[in-house]
Amino acid sequence: MPLRVVSYNIHSQRDDTAALASVVREAAPDVVIVQEAPRRLRWRQKSAALADSFGLVVAAGGLPSLGNLLLTSLRVRVTGTHCQRFPLTPGRHLRGAAYARCQVGGARFLLAGSHLSTDPAE
Repeated sequence: MPLRVVSYNIHSQRDDTAALASVVREAAPDVVIVQEAPRRLRWRQKSAALADSFGLVVAAGGLPSLGNLLLTSLRVRVTGTHCQRFPLTPGRHLRGAAYARCQVGGARFLLAGSHLSTDPAE
């Protein structure tokens, strides 16, 4: 079964959010894996507003996964979620991951999103 997946670093929403929403909506994804998503004050409302601007819903992530967010269309059934925080490397950013067990029709899959570093120490 075809599944359209988009991964996007939204740079903490410092860029043009209307343009971002337009690009994602035009792609018509079933799933969006977002890096640098809302993770501070009012992160739940901000994550929901972001998902709504894309025409999607929040599946998992946000603060518990340190800014990784999984968004899905209503076509995707989420059956379970998990968030993980990675050990802190001194002097570096906190990092983590978000996971969602999903199903589309009879096909099951694990959706995972993370924002990894290019620093070998991490």
